[in-house]
Amino acid sequence: MLEQAVASGEMASCIRSAQASYHGWDTFKYHTPPAGFSIEQAWAYLKFVRSSHRTDTPVLAVNGETFWYSLTSGMHQSLSAIDAQMGSIAHFPASYTDHKKQAEIRLSSIREEAIASSQMEGANTSRKVAKDILLKNSRPHNTSEQMIVNNYQVMQKLMSLKDADLDLRMLLDIQKELTEKTLADEQDSGALRAGDDIHVVNGITGEIVHSPPQREVLEQELQKLFKYANADPDGGGAAHPIITASILHFWLAYLHPFADGNGRTARAVFYWYLLRHGYWLFQFLAVSRVIKKTKRQYEATFVYSETDENDLTYFLHYALKVIGRSIDDLAAYQKKKSEQGDTLRDLQKHLNTLNERQIQLLKYFSTHAEAVVDIATHRTRHQVVYQTARTDLLELAELGYLTVVRNKRKFEFVPVLGRIRVLFRSDHG
Repeated sequence: MLEQAVASGEMASCIRSAQASYHGWDTFKYHTPPAGFSIEQAWAYLKFVRSSHRTDTPVLAVNGETFWYSLTSGMHQSLSAIDAQMGSIAHFPASYTDHKKQAEIRLSSIREEAIASSQMEGANTSRKVAKDILLKNSRPHNTSEQMIVNNYQVMQKLMSLKDADLDLRMLLDIQKELTEKTLADEQDSGALRAGDDIHVVNGITGEIVHSPPQREVLEQELQKLFKYANADPDGGGAAHPIITASILHFWLAYLHPFADGNGRTARAVFYWYLLRHGYWLFQFLAVSRVIKKTKRQYEATFVYSETDENDLTYFLHYALKVIGRSIDDLAAYQKKKSEQGDTLRDLQKHLNTLNERQIQLLKYFSTHAEAVVDIATHRTRHQVVYQTARTDLLELAELGYLTVVRNKRKFEFVPVLGRIRVLFRSDHG
C-alpha cells in the first residue's frame, strides 16, 4: 500500500490539502479518498508522512512519551515571512522610529492584550469599561477588573525582564502579579499547586479535557522547561525562536503548575521569550485578542496535540496563524492611524491654534457623543506629562469646544457637540 500511495497523484493532492490546514481525523474523515484507497488508508499514509519528518521536543506527556512536531511547507513559509518583517524596520511606518508614537502604539497593544487575555480566563468586564480603567489608571472595583489591571502591569514589565533567565522565582513572581487579589485563596498566588485535584474542564459540558502531570514530577519538569527556555537559540539543532516560544506556551499550559493563572502566565512567557530574542515587533502585537476570537480552535489544538499521538504540530500550526493575523491587525491599525493623521494635519491647516492631540480628541468627540475625558485619560493616551494634558483640555474649554464639570473629586471635560461638529464638515478638507 505504501508504494501505491507514494505513486498516487490523487494521494499527493489529498495530503497537500490536509497539511495546508493541518487537519485532524475529525475533519480528514470527510475528505474524498484518493482513487483506490479508503479514507482510513489515506489517513494512515498522512500519519506516516507527518511522523517521518518529526522533531522531538523535551515536553513529556503524562503517558511517558514525548511530544513532537513536523513543520509543513506552509509553516516554513509563515516563519520566513515573520522573520522578513522583523528583520527590517523599513517594512513599518515612520511611527515605529518616533519614540512618542511608538509608546502610544505599544501601550495600546498592551491594553488590548491584557483585556483579551483576562477575558479568556473569565474576566467579566467589557472591553470599553476595561480600556477606560486602564486609560484613567483607576482603582479596580472587582475581581474581573483586577485581573485586567494585573495583566496590563505584567505586560508592561516584560521588556525589563527580557535579559533575565527564566527560573522558578521569576515564574512564580509573574503568576503572583497576574493573580494578586483575584483568588479565593490568596496562598495560591505566587505558589505552585499543592496537589493533583486540578483538571481543565469544558466550560459548557463540564467534561474533563485535560489532567496535568502529577505534582510530584512538576518541579522536575519545570527545571527542564527553564533549561529549554534559557538555551542559546543559535546552538546546534535549536528550533526557530517562534517555535520555541510556542512550545513554551503549550508546555506551561500543559503542566498547569498553578491553581489559577496558567493560561495568562503561559502567554506572558511566550512574549518574554520572543522579546528576549530580538522579536521587537511582539511588543506591538495583541496575540490574545486573536486567540479570544478563535478560542474554540485554541482549546481544540491542546486536545488534538494530546490525543493524536502527542503531535504538537496542531498547536504550533494554530500559533503561527494567530501571529500572522496579529501582524495583519497591527498593519490595519497603523493604516487607520496614518489616515487619521493625514486628516488631522489637514485640519490643523485650518485650525492652526490647536495641536494634533487636541484635534484628535475633538475628532473622537465628533463621533462619540456620550464620551467625556479627564486629565489622567488624556495624559495616558498621549503619553504626555500632567501639565501638558491639563493645558490641552483647558485651552479647548476656553475656546468653547469643551465644558468643565465636576464629578466627585475630579474634573471632567464634556464635548460641546454643536461647535465640534462644525469643525469636521466636509468644507474643512
